[in-house]
Amino acid sequence: MEDCDDFMRRMGSYMNLQFEKYWSEYSLILAIAVILDPRCKLEFVEWAYDKLYGKDSRELKDVSGTLFALFSRYMDKFSHLLVSNLINQTPTQTKVGDKLFEEFDNIYQDGSTSNEKTELHLYLEEKRLDRKQELDILSW
Repeated sequence: MEDCDDFMRRMGSYMNLQFEKYWSEYSLILAIAVILDPRCKLEFVEWAYDKLYGKDSRELKDVSGTLFALFSRYMDKFSHLLVSNLINQTPTQTKVGDKLFEEFDNIYQDGSTSNEKTELHLYLEEKRLDRKQELDILSW
């Protein structure tokens, strides 16, 4: 874009315009995919976005917000499967009076859930795998 040749400058500007268009459409999806790679996680995206957009950028906040919003939607949609699995794993010997509290017990097994961390929080807090490690990410 800074070439002295007018043709090259125009071509560079056009290519940059196309890059910005597609980067803005797909960077969010790609960033979330990278976060789900246990060799990179959120740290890599934070590092890369700091280089691209500066520290504490709006773009990084958008990635983080979207990641947690997607996970929340996932949990809303599939949490009934988790609860039914918990019910299937609990002993079947319950007294008639205990039926009333069965749902409560399954949801609040270890106390209040307000301070509990989601699987996403736990995943992000785990140590990253070695970046050079061979890994079939889809199998993982």
